[in-house]
Amino acid sequence: MDKAKNATFLFHRDFMEYHKDRFQDYSVIVLDGEKWVAVLPANRVENEVFSHQGLTYGGLIYDEKIKLASVIEMFKSVLSFLNENNIEKLQLKLIPSIYHQKPAEERVNSRLDELQAAFLNVKLPNLDAENNSRRAIANLYLSNIKNNKITLPTVLLRGVASYEAKQSHVFHLFVIRTENRLKLQKYLFENEIETMIHYPIPPHKQKTFSNWNNLSFPLTEMIHNEVFSLLIGPILTMEEVDFIVEILNCY
Repeated sequence: MDKAKNATFLFHRDFMEYHKDRFQDYSVIVLDGEKWVAVLPANRVENEVFSHQGLTYGGLIYDEKIKLASVIEMFKSVLSFLNENNIEKLQLKLIPSIYHQKPAEERVNSRLDELQAAFLNVKLPNLDAENNSRRAIANLYLSNIKNNKITLPTVLLRGVASYEAKQSHVFHLFVIRTENRLKLQKYLFENEIETMIHYPIPPHKQKTFSNWNNLSFPLTEMIHNEVFSLLIGPILTMEEVDFIVEILNCY
């Protein structure tokens, strides 16, 4: 740990042992031959691994000489090991770069560190398929939700609503509006459908725009009191989407 570029005192074994009665240790060591090159401090809960629930931060800890390409390969090896041992989910709490012993961005002024880049390297080959899945779900919502109490998003391309517009949108979120948001959210929750309010504070009420905090923008404030996001993403099955549509139409 003393030679790691991105470790803190939290990862020393004597500190981690303080929590040994609360967490089942499942730390992973990455070897290059017989040499230790990285460690993933972790604990296991059933089929899920956390890095690390007893620590403020976690993630892959590696030698100061390790570069991006090696981090990507190491992370792939860790994922492969976890998969072989029937681990279904890995949760990481990455270490902020301000706590790194040495710069970990490899001479790049960027918010993207090696571990984030490793994640992207694994995920990017699936990007088009996942975006297409989001589009398919969004189009099902747009075509099948029929409820006067719910306002669906209008998808525009160059100011015009069209089929082309729907096909060009990646639908990172699917945001709807309703006059009584809390009531509809409660109804969906009772039917085991999760929702989320991603942007609860109007821009002019945020700290960044403190000079505008006392101003009134009624339309903006009304929208922020009505919007919330429906589930959307490649993990949803079409059966689950149909169920969400059915429940919404019965509201």
